[in-house]
Amino acid sequence: MPKRAVDPTDEQRQRQAVVLVGLCKRSGLTMTQVAASIGISTGQLCRYETGHTILTVSYLPRMAETYGVSLSRLSQELGLVTEEDERVRRRRILERNTRSFLGSLDEVEEQIAQLPADEAERLMAVFKELVALSHSRKSTTPV
Repeated sequence: MPKRAVDPTDEQRQRQAVVLVGLCKRSGLTMTQVAASIGISTGQLCRYETGHTILTVSYLPRMAETYGVSLSRLSQELGLVTEEDERVRRRRILERNTRSFLGSLDEVEEQIAQLPADEAERLMAVFKELVALSHSRKSTTPV
């Protein structure tokens, strides 16, 4: 009789079980404490930790908070997102924040230009130093 292929759902359940049991042990909390914090019954948590039931995504934020890990870290450990997905997400956030920051710099520059000349000159020098510093950090920051 041919060997049955591993159902991806079974694989996901096994991974979920290992990750959740490990997080619970590292947290030092009891199952009752974890379940109460997440807002589920101890029986439901037990089904998640044994892999009998696939974790409901809506519980992930509370679970991450309870275990003291980031939501992205928990999602990665559970295999819900890959490292590449996470890199792409972080890159997009960085790009969005950079655009916002540069827009704010333009506004600051316009406001400085409205000040008396001597004040504007001093502030503009500081402003340019900050911009140069941000550019030098940007070139050395890993993505």
